[in-house]
Parts: sequence; structure tokens; C-alpha cells
Amino acid sequence: MFFSILKSKRELLGLTQIHVAECLSITKQTYLKWESGITEPKLSQVKELAEILHITESEICSGVLNERMPLEEFLILSSRYGHMEMMISAYKCLPDHDKYFNALSKLSCHVGE
Repeated sequence: MFFSILKSKRELLGLTQIHVAECLSITKQTYLKWESGITEPKLSQVKELAEILHITESEICSGVLNERMPLEEFLILSSRYGHMEMMISAYKCLPDHDKYFNALSKLSCHVGE
């Protein structure tokens, strides 16, 4: 459920309900209703809420937090697999292939700078 994600992530970041509400320019009562599952944020508020809580919009909507690790650990684990295995896994796991390749192209522009 999306509301449990909001509360757990907010608490993990050490934010108060009042702080999150103020960042969104809403009342504490409105935010409290979201965390309680009484009401839901408008679609237009989900993006900003995701930014404040350092999660994705997809995580809010699905009610499931993604497991992420530090980049160094990710690279070490990735080195255990072949290129083709990693590409197949990326294809299956990435929700937006265009966004992935756009991000890669931006990275390759900065390599060697």
C-alpha cells in the first residue's frame, strides 16, 4: 500500500509530517490522510512527493520500495556476470528502456573529460 511507503520512508529520512506537508504546500491534515490511507495524493503531487522522499513515483504508486545498493557494491557484484547476462537482466528489469539509453548516452558524453 502506498500509504505505508510514505510513512516508513518519511521516518527513515527523519522528516516530520509537518515538514513534508509544508514542502508540498498542503496542510498537515491532508498529508496525514495520505499516510493513513484515507485519501490519496493527486497525480500532480506524486512527482514532488517522490522527490521529497527520495523514491520513485512508481514506488509510491505500487506501494513497494525498490532495493538499491551503493554504486561501488553494485559494480563489484556486476563484475561477476558477463555482458550479455547483464543486458538481458537490464532488459527485463528496467521499466523504461528509452530513459536507460538516454542516461547511458549522457554518461558516454562525459567519459574522458
